[in-house]
Amino acid sequence: MSIEDEVFRRYHFEPMRGEAYGFQRQGETWRYEQTFLSGAFRAVLTVAAGQVTGRVIDTMTEEEYLPLRQINPAGSYVYGVRHAYEELLQEIAAACFTEMPFATPQTNRLCQRIFSIWGDKPEFPWQKPAFADSGVFRNPTTRKWYAAILPVAWDKVVPGREGRVELLDIKVSDAAAKVAAYAGCYPAYHMNKKYWVSIALDDSMTDDAIWPLLEESYAFAAREKSQASGHAGKGKGRSAAVRVLNDNLAREVLAVVAQIPAGKVAAYGQIARLIGRPKNARLVGKVLRDAEQYGDYPCHRVVNHVGRLAPGFIEQKNRLLQEGVGFCDAEHVDMKRYQWEELRMRIQGFDHLVLTTNNLPACICFYRDILGMRVETHEGRYALYFGQQKINIHQHPGEFPPAAQKPTPGSLDFCLVVDESMEVVCGKLQERKAKIELGPVPRHGALGDMQSIYLRDPDGNLVELCCYAEH
Repeated sequence: MSIEDEVFRRYHFEPMRGEAYGFQRQGETWRYEQTFLSGAFRAVLTVAAGQVTGRVIDTMTEEEYLPLRQINPAGSYVYGVRHAYEELLQEIAAACFTEMPFATPQTNRLCQRIFSIWGDKPEFPWQKPAFADSGVFRNPTTRKWYAAILPVAWDKVVPGREGRVELLDIKVSDAAAKVAAYAGCYPAYHMNKKYWVSIALDDSMTDDAIWPLLEESYAFAAREKSQASGHAGKGKGRSAAVRVLNDNLAREVLAVVAQIPAGKVAAYGQIARLIGRPKNARLVGKVLRDAEQYGDYPCHRVVNHVGRLAPGFIEQKNRLLQEGVGFCDAEHVDMKRYQWEELRMRIQGFDHLVLTTNNLPACICFYRDILGMRVETHEGRYALYFGQQKINIHQHPGEFPPAAQKPTPGSLDFCLVVDESMEVVCGKLQERKAKIELGPVPRHGALGDMQSIYLRDPDGNLVELCCYAEH
């Protein structure tokens, strides 16, 4: 599959949007050219009969840059060119195309309705060509499927019937009754027929008739996890969870935008990288469109990776000029001179922390015998190992320099993640006669909702043990 097919295979070209972006019509085809990587390459795209083809030209030789088409490109330079080209294509797809993930109009209508109400898009988890066009919708909290779109031959559903159909597989109560009640509703294909049904997305059932069944399927997916993890009955609705997720993402993006100084610009991909989502430059653009809901942010200081202004943002250029930003041409900021070079370091995680103890033997016994950590010594220093992290032990007095300004035994409060259920953890602690000070209680950690218990080590440090919902 070509690079263009990978990007555009589920998109439909919109001529009016394309023309506003810069596509030019030539008979029955549309053509667009744009340089990238500081003018070293030129992308030439053609849209004909719904098919997008492209060429990348080396502007120094005016010949097509063929290393880009290698299946496994060698070398960081070729990879960099391919990455920049893919990013450009994704921006063009967002600006000039409408996402059409499936073949039939009813399927795409339902996809748009799902996204507008629940914020979910289909995932395409299968790599084999026979299943590559089959998609699933998951509840983002439980990760359970609540719908599957399966393009199949009709005779898989109705023996002897010719042609193909896109099926919507959903989980419902009393599946047999649903099949009997609705034309176009069949015993489930590829799923448990006791709990699932397949609906032909050929308009034999209206969208409004399908929607309550889809809501029911979502409800099953939403509560399966909460029941299994002991959190049933909290009553938090799906729309609230999506809203929190979207708000959190928006505030992450806008917090970075707020840091862009006057006289500088940042790229969508640059902001995506800074919030830890390097492949989600388009999400940044979507957040900026709705930024007014969250306050006054300098969104005019955000452009694409080659400095191109946002389509339809009429005031953007004037505001940048007023701030002293220079342009290469009418629509492109001079990124070499005016791109913001953020100073933020990218912290990957903890390596170790230091614990100060008054009683070294008791400290080692607690973390080794009760919590199961491995003890090692190196040049007279003790360390506790677990997972990919460790805790260094300093004995007070006599800490190894450099040390904290006021190393104090019993002043730590930290949380450790366990890979077993809280019930199992509590049982093991009771066997080892460890005193649980509090818990299990619900808490919210770095990765979401979790269950926690609290205990203290011999120095009085508060040690929290947590497990996330999947356990």
